[in-house]
Amino acid sequence: MMIRGVLIVSQWIWVLTLDALLPMLLLLMLSLVVLSAQGLSAQYIWQSFKLLLWFFIPAILMQGLFTPGMMVQYPIALPLSMEGLMRGLDLSLHIAVMFFTALVVFRLFAKEEWIYFFHRFPLFARLLPYLFLLATLKKDVHYILDVQKAEWQQSQNKWKKIPDLLVDGIQAVLQASKQAASALWQGWDNVFMQSVVQPESVAGKKFGLYLSCLVIGWLVFVL
Repeated sequence: MMIRGVLIVSQWIWVLTLDALLPMLLLLMLSLVVLSAQGLSAQYIWQSFKLLLWFFIPAILMQGLFTPGMMVQYPIALPLSMEGLMRGLDLSLHIAVMFFTALVVFRLFAKEEWIYFFHRFPLFARLLPYLFLLATLKKDVHYILDVQKAEWQQSQNKWKKIPDLLVDGIQAVLQASKQAASALWQGWDNVFMQSVVQPESVAGKKFGLYLSCLVIGWLVFVL
């Protein structure tokens, strides 16, 4: 457990202090290796990258348009500077590293361990109900989104249908959250007692991997 705690602190130190391109790429690759070892599928990682494109593209365009420098010559008539594009790529890389580092940090400890830690500290104990709700709502929201997507694909006027589907989806999520909160409140004692366990019983089984990542990460940071 100590190794995982040190790895969490170290990763955020690396993210907040590293600025060079090569170390950031190595840190990103290190996070992806850890996620793969933790059982995260390549499809999920690829979907996360596609989601991050919605942050990458605006960042690159905004930096390219408003950063002075040498204009890039290509067929598209957009006044993008080379310096702006490089700054946009650098910003996108930082966003990707922060996202996957946060994902690694969250997955370093099992849900039972997070619950145990929150229970030990009164300041965070108030967040326990929300932590339980997240697990339930994650399934409900995925189901609601799948239903809305299927309905949208079957509709004829797809683009006109989007506002109605958004409103219906928000209402369905709100209703599902109220039902989940009510069920959690009624069975809180049983849910809480069954979930809080000693961290040792769910300790990570990848000690060698985490220790190796810790050593490699600090080597990259120092060199």
